Amino acid sequence: MPFLILLSIIVFWIILYFVIKVAVKNAIIEAREESTNKEGYTIAKTTCPDCGEEHDIDFAKCPNCKKRLI
Repeated sequence: MPFLILLSIIVFWIILYFVIKVAVKNAIIEAREESTNKEGYTIAKTTCPDCGEEHDIDFAKCPNCKKRLI
């Protein structure tokens, strides 16, 4: 019985891996690039829903149009 539980968990993760891989390939899920700041840390990027400009994800307001994001 524990073998079947372990096997079902492994099969679930394999299926999930391939679903995400196909979604990224077909641009259903967007793979975003990250930038590196001067300390060497990576910062994820996001796109403003109002003006469409890309900026760091940790901004509370868009640096371009000043729309509040959070």
